[in-house]
This record gives sequence, structure tokens and C-alpha cells, in this order.
Amino acid sequence: MIITSSKLETNALSFARFLYKKTLTKAKIFQFLFWLFSLFSIFFAFFSTLMGIFKLASPKLETLKAFADLFLYIDDKGNKVDQWPIFILWINLSISLVNALFALFLIKNRWLRNQEINDFLKLELIMYENRLGKYKNCKNLEMELFNAIFLKISPPKGLSNVYQSEKSQKNYE
Repeated sequence: MIITSSKLETNALSFARFLYKKTLTKAKIFQFLFWLFSLFSIFFAFFSTLMGIFKLASPKLETLKAFADLFLYIDDKGNKVDQWPIFILWINLSISLVNALFALFLIKNRWLRNQEINDFLKLELIMYENRLGKYKNCKNLEMELFNAIFLKISPPKGLSNVYQSEKSQKNYE
């Protein structure tokens, strides 16, 4: 759907600048979260590996014995129960895996989408301000900018269905 005439509450240039700042901020936030979750994932995996090495080395090295005995407890019958595998290995590895999957599948897509929109808006604003490309001989610059932004941010479902059907027909030919 392309809008041909409408009265905007604000001009398209201020809307584009607002959207540019918003997507830039969101992209930076999602980028920070992606790297934070990725680094936590690496940290927990490294910590779990390090603790596993300490546990395996504790019978041979007396200096690590006290460290490895932190997770030993004595049950009602007087037996020593080793909680090390539960607390360190499985919990840290599961936290590491959850953080990695969360960063990869949830945060990364949002970061890249906001960065893509931000880069698009930067180029559109440069073309608009310098009257280049499609803005060179345009009669209504504001409406052209608004249409470009609208089509990039939320493409109409009807157009995407038409595009998919045309693409599938070309594949069959």
C-alpha cells in the first residue's frame, strides 16, 4: 500500500530522524545484550570446565583438596555425598547453554533488524537531504520519504504474498 496523499501531524523528515534515533538506540541496546549474554555463556562454560579440572585434580594436589571439599556434605547415615557434579557441572553448563541460545536466537535477530532499519534510514535521509535518487524529480518529497520508511518497516502482507507467488512461478519455469 503506497500512500499518495495525506496530512501528516509532523513532517516525514522529523519522523525519519526520530525513527533513526530510536532504531540506533535499540540496536545498541540489543548489541550490548547480545555480547553480555554471549560473554556470560563463555564465562559459565569456562567456570564449569575449570571447576571440573579442579575436582579431577584434587586427589593429586593437596592445595585443591579444600576447594573441592566445599560441595561435600554428610548425610544422616554419615556418608559423604559429593554435590559437585550437580552444582557445578550441570548447573553451569545449562546456564551457559541457555544464555548462548537466548543470545543467538532472540537477541541477535532484534539487533540485526534494528541495525538494518537504522542503516536504511541513514541512507534515505542522505538521499532526501541531497535530493538524490528517487528524490531528484519527486513532486512530494515528504510523502516519498514516508512511503519509503513505511515499506521498509512494515511491508504489506498482500505485497509479500504476491512476491512469494511470483518467486515460486519463476522457480517452476
